[in-house]
Amino acid sequence: MNGHNVIYSSGANYRFLKPGIYVYSKYTYTNGAVCTTLDVRFKRPHDPWENNAAMSAKVVHTIQHLGSEFLHSHPVWSDKVILFSPMGSKTGFYLVLAGDYRVVKDSDIHRLIMDMCRFIVNYEGEIPNATPIHCGNCTEHNLRSAKRQTALYLKALTKSPCFEYPVSESAGNTRLAST
Repeated sequence: MNGHNVIYSSGANYRFLKPGIYVYSKYTYTNGAVCTTLDVRFKRPHDPWENNAAMSAKVVHTIQHLGSEFLHSHPVWSDKVILFSPMGSKTGFYLVLAGDYRVVKDSDIHRLIMDMCRFIVNYEGEIPNATPIHCGNCTEHNLRSAKRQTALYLKALTKSPCFEYPVSESAGNTRLAST
């Protein structure tokens, strides 16, 4: 084995998962370097109040481009950002960072994600890198809807942020996973 991987999302009960920022996993390499993957959860999976909990492909794609632009050009974090990528469920994104991080209210990570959201909500102009040279599907964007979805997520991060996965030990018995 080349390193050690701890997956904090294993055992998570996605029926109780709310929008938030979660430590998805941490990988420690043999040289001691650590890589942290964050679950940047925009929407609640299986939301009983919505017909479709997933974001549209256009919204996800636009948030990915704008989020990547912000993160990869950030004066403090750009050298730590490895990847900002959408989830297959289209309910959020994975942010992979070089380093060992925890997420708590008002932490550097919490502020970084909130700043990214403000960047997206206030963004005007052409979508960065949305050209046939730089993007595999450059016409698949919706800035207005991406801004609206990001504003909802920012409100959740401001009002009642969630940082620990809900874990179900048995039916009806739910606790939070610690990171």
